[in-house]
Amino acid sequence: MARDPRVVVYGEDVADCSHAEDLARVKGKGGVFKVTHGLQRKFGSARCFNVPIAEASIVGRAIGMATRGLKPVVEIQFFDYIWPAMMQICDELINLRWRSNNAFSSPLVIRAPIGGYLAAAPSSTAIGRVDLHAFAGPASRHTLDALDANGLLRTAIRCDDPFSSSSPSTSTGRRTTAALIPAGFHDPVWQAKLAREGTT
Repeated sequence: MARDPRVVVYGEDVADCSHAEDLARVKGKGGVFKVTHGLQRKFGSARCFNVPIAEASIVGRAIGMATRGLKPVVEIQFFDYIWPAMMQICDELINLRWRSNNAFSSPLVIRAPIGGYLAAAPSSTAIGRVDLHAFAGPASRHTLDALDANGLLRTAIRCDDPFSSSSPSTSTGRRTTAALIPAGFHDPVWQAKLAREGTT
């Protein structure tokens, strides 16, 4: 957000406080997994804010903002809740460049934790790679750990097309210390990552 003033972060409970005037009196939430904790305090309520639990509205608004030059990074609290937004994703977002004959693009990022069995069934299922069928090319990635998620998010924000990023709920809340993140680190999404050699 410091690098690019166009970046706006919003979603369900991503801000520290819905009412900025109360920030001094609360510790702040910053998302269910604390991924966005402190962003509202650092960059202001115009760049990091909460919105109602209305996934279709979250994605629909992000599409409009992105076509007007902003870089929305939106969070769907759990991937299980993405379904109300699928019409905007499949019929509007991924077709915008083609339908406008390359006159418009919608470079936004959709973040959603997936699986993990950390909450009730509607908040922890591993739905599979539904978004792989919607997002073409390198625009959808599922990460394994916090470092992967960090690099992927940096890459996604720099991408000029829509990007979907999901991480396992079990690793989303784990903080990656700054010492472990190389300077300027981002993930080369077009390359496969070998986690370990297998045996035959």
